Amino acid sequence: MSFSTYRNGIAALALLVGMSAARAQTAKPEAAPAGTNVSSAQQAYNDGTEAYRAGKFDEAVHKFEEAYRVLKFPNMLFEIAQSYRRLYETSKDLEHLRKSLDLYRSYLNQASATASQRPVALQFIPVLEKTLNDASAERREELVAKATGKDGIFLADQLLVDGSPKDALLVLNRVLSAHRNSRDVMLAGYSKRALVLIKLGQRAAAVEDFKRTRAIDSKFVLPQNADAATVGAFETAKRAFPATEHLSISIIPPRGIEAEHPLIIPVKVDADPLHMVTDCAVFYRKAAHDSFMFAKSGPEHTTVTVPQSFIAALGPGESLEFYVSALDQNDSELTSIGSPQEPILLSMPGLPTGLSLTPTPNPALTAPIAVSPKRWYKKWWVWTLIGVAVAGAATGIGVGVYYAEKPSNPPAFSVTAQ
Repeated sequence: MSFSTYRNGIAALALLVGMSAARAQTAKPEAAPAGTNVSSAQQAYNDGTEAYRAGKFDEAVHKFEEAYRVLKFPNMLFEIAQSYRRLYETSKDLEHLRKSLDLYRSYLNQASATASQRPVALQFIPVLEKTLNDASAERREELVAKATGKDGIFLADQLLVDGSPKDALLVLNRVLSAHRNSRDVMLAGYSKRALVLIKLGQRAAAVEDFKRTRAIDSKFVLPQNADAATVGAFETAKRAFPATEHLSISIIPPRGIEAEHPLIIPVKVDADPLHMVTDCAVFYRKAAHDSFMFAKSGPEHTTVTVPQSFIAALGPGESLEFYVSALDQNDSELTSIGSPQEPILLSMPGLPTGLSLTPTPNPALTAPIAVSPKRWYKKWWVWTLIGVAVAGAATGIGVGVYYAEKPSNPPAFSVTAQ
């Protein structure tokens, strides 16, 4: 039932609602027990009435509840219920509708058989119940239609707890038929769908989903609180599908990467007993970046390739992260070597960390120098001593000697790993 249908149903109660609204403007609290703070409760009740008349229904709720905490009169429950109902009409929040229903019921339980608002509450309750049921169904259908991935798995769990296995099955069917699911989502989807199918009495279909579950994860175990029917179906799947036959792939790990070439990784589907695999793919990204790109293997399933254009864009010393997966017909991952959390890492050649620079001797500086004997007057120290006596000449000769011995070529350096 849509909100417009709700409004039509409410319009049929217009006369009774009008009478109640009039009472909400003029009603006085019933006699209060001795010792209660009647004045504060009366003021809160009057404030709630004014807020209701002004269309401030959230404020009306607050004031009527404040009065009811002091004066536990049934007519105040009715006024709070009215305020929540009107608040739902503006907010479309189903929680307001639920509270309104609960308060109408509480009012009927506490009010006398002759209470003036009883006929109004009795007629509102079935209308609001239908509105709540229809609106809840519409919301559930919207959620089911949008359910994907981990959110869809969570929704299916909630629907199963709420006793709606048919809706849970719709959600899981949608999740498992979606594109690009992770292995974890596929594993949870098949295993939970098997549990739902058992509750719906579809044992044979549940056994098939348990087989798919064990193909993806041969170590999967049932929850400890699984009932006898579920355990029986799981044991049937185990007998028909030994753990040694689980789905598996292998690759030949590359030794490194080069900017001039694509990264070609040989891949092989070693076992696919249920024929679930339709392709293989490599998922790759620059190390520590957010999202993975992917490239499929093609019909032969013999190699997966990281494009050369991506490799060439990596700088010296930068790293490539990748993992390889077997995919189903919707490109969802069934089994992998590596994972998004623990990818395989390869680095571009560059100047890695942990290297040191060590000098290489210059042959021109280390070769022996031939020295011929010199006469005493050709020895430099003789002229140095003479120069000491000559004030200006000493400095010039000293500088000349220094530069004559200074190397003309600095030492060369090479890179060696420590």
